[in-house]
Amino acid sequence: MKSLIQSFFIILILHGVPSIQAQICVPVTVALEPDGTYILDPTLLLNVELQPGQSVFAIPAYFTCDNLYQPVPVTLYRIDNGDTTYLCKRDVTVVDSARPIAMCKSSIHVQLDQNGEYRFVFADANDHSYDLCTEITTKKFFPDRIRCTDPNPMDVMMVVRDVAGNQDTCTVEVSYDDYTGSTDPISCRD
Repeated sequence: MKSLIQSFFIILILHGVPSIQAQICVPVTVALEPDGTYILDPTLLLNVELQPGQSVFAIPAYFTCDNLYQPVPVTLYRIDNGDTTYLCKRDVTVVDSARPIAMCKSSIHVQLDQNGEYRFVFADANDHSYDLCTEITTKKFFPDRIRCTDPNPMDVMMVVRDVAGNQDTCTVEVSYDDYTGSTDPISCRD
């Protein structure tokens, strides 16, 4: 019975009945692999089961960072005993779920200012952090500064986040020298 219904839906599609087409195929959202690519399993678009001897293929079936967040129309075809039949066209939306790669220098040495602190900037600790598909949009440090009352050296965590909100962290060892400028520094230690 199910095979008869599927055949009926396919016959209606081939004769231009679009409301039935929506029942056979569905739009999908897929996530890129860590290498920035995705190969579509065309059965993800199907809302019906294939019968023995049937297979499907999709055009296009290969996605990259260039396809992020924009619906890509994909055409699905069925192969049945050597005959190829158009089934439907549905959108595939590709999302970025891969983390950026945070890369820290192993250690840095900083000079405290007259207030007895040093605020970190991305260039201080970054050692070529990157994101495969998008830009790194957020760069934070925890703590965001080092003070003369902090241990010397101490570990500081750098967090990088991409456009999609994926994040990664790394740690850098920070050592420091007290302020040595011409004005009187604040008193930090007893």
